[in-house]
Amino acid sequence: MCRKLFFVFLLTLLGFSCWGSHDTYAEIKEKVKALCAHQTIPNALIRFYLEWFQSNSCVPEALKSYEVQVRRKQGRYVMTSRIVCKSAFIKAELWIELYGIFKKKINKRKYFIDIRPVDSSKINSTSLQCGATVTNGNVTELSFDMTTFYTSLKKLNRKVQKFSIHLRHRKKRRVLTEFRGATVKAFVVLHKKNEFCTKVPSKFRTHEMRQSVEFQHQTASELSKLNGEMQMGVSGRVKRDAKHLFNQDFCSLKNFNVSFEKLNFDKWIIAPVTVDIKLCSGKCFKPKDHVTTHSIFRWYMSFENLKTKPTCCVPTKYAPQMLVQYDEKDDMISIVQYSDMIATQCGCH
Repeated sequence: MCRKLFFVFLLTLLGFSCWGSHDTYAEIKEKVKALCAHQTIPNALIRFYLEWFQSNSCVPEALKSYEVQVRRKQGRYVMTSRIVCKSAFIKAELWIELYGIFKKKINKRKYFIDIRPVDSSKINSTSLQCGATVTNGNVTELSFDMTTFYTSLKKLNRKVQKFSIHLRHRKKRRVLTEFRGATVKAFVVLHKKNEFCTKVPSKFRTHEMRQSVEFQHQTASELSKLNGEMQMGVSGRVKRDAKHLFNQDFCSLKNFNVSFEKLNFDKWIIAPVTVDIKLCSGKCFKPKDHVTTHSIFRWYMSFENLKTKPTCCVPTKYAPQMLVQYDEKDDMISIVQYSDMIATQCGCH
């Protein structure tokens, strides 16, 4: 999965200038600036969101980021970072953004950093290779996998830790000159398992699929016979009452736009501004609208006034939705996909 994410990261970086939704990109930047003046969002995190926003498949990881303070000192960058000790992450990365660089060959070079903690002799200096390098205009972005190093920092049990990095070329130990004078931003990005993207073990999926196939087969053959037999027993009053139903609203999927601002959710949901989550509404008149045999029996019993509540039109299938969120408690910005947010199919239950 990490390798797949790397290629997605690289593709989104290469597509830096190709996004058609520049307004959305700028709006997200402004929204983050308004919510938390001391925190900014990485460029790549927005591009991940724009890339995954169009995905209909489940994304098994959520990304959380927070900005670290950067200070240049004698050819090195000294970074002051919060350490999220209670976070159960599966990967930690250091994303560096350098502004004011116009050299075209930078994205073809391999970069390394020598990283070590300040004021701690328990952790040795570590060399990390850049996973992705890209330039766009005057911006250069570098990413480094620092999972092992960040895990070691957590063991120091400090809320804040300083560490220094020496940025260099491959096999060269001298201080780089092409980044002199650049404005530097850095972010720690934590990859976490997306709890909203659950994958059932294969044996359960197979069993569930088998049940679904058998039920569909039954619906196509046996239930048609069952419906005919049950209709023979439906009273004339029910049949007369059912004549006018064809002119009414059947159970179906309808547009339903939700504004996070109107719900006062805009303090923690940064993007999107609105979402069409769809709505299942309408009357449950016809047996074929019912998705289970149980609901079909309930439908007939409600017609006969057998003290049974009528069936309701509800979602039966969903599509995922990606959100950019601000966690005020942890002071972190994240992108999380919710797998059951958009209704795509309706049925009667």
